[in-house]
Amino acid sequence: MNDNAIRIILKQWLKANASDKGIGIRIFYEKAISNSIADVLAVTEDGIWGFEIKSDVDDLRRLNTQLDNYSKACDRCYVVVGERNVEKVKSCIPRFCGVIKWKLSCKNHQKKGRDQTSQRPYGLLGRQY
Repeated sequence: MNDNAIRIILKQWLKANASDKGIGIRIFYEKAISNSIADVLAVTEDGIWGFEIKSDVDDLRRLNTQLDNYSKACDRCYVVVGERNVEKVKSCIPRFCGVIKWKLSCKNHQKKGRDQTSQRPYGLLGRQY
């Protein structure tokens, strides 16, 4: 599954999930956080959730650096992956991160992300860089 297909499904899922909870949501794409670019940021009254999308053809070399940067501004961090990279991602990500596996139109949580609120050093919308 490619990056764009995952992004479309993720957006639909985030909006449906927020609607089910009766909360508002703002979704942002390609936002700078430190020296990285978050693929998707979801802002709700529950906090800021950062998502890094890794399709089946993406390289994972920068992933830990990206997630470390996201943790500075996000309450929760997730890696959204296609089937091919699930095990690789699960074995190399930090403990505070979650993994969501997508296949076609189906979501499957592999590992839930931890709340980072107490460890986030910046304000609600993060630090401007």
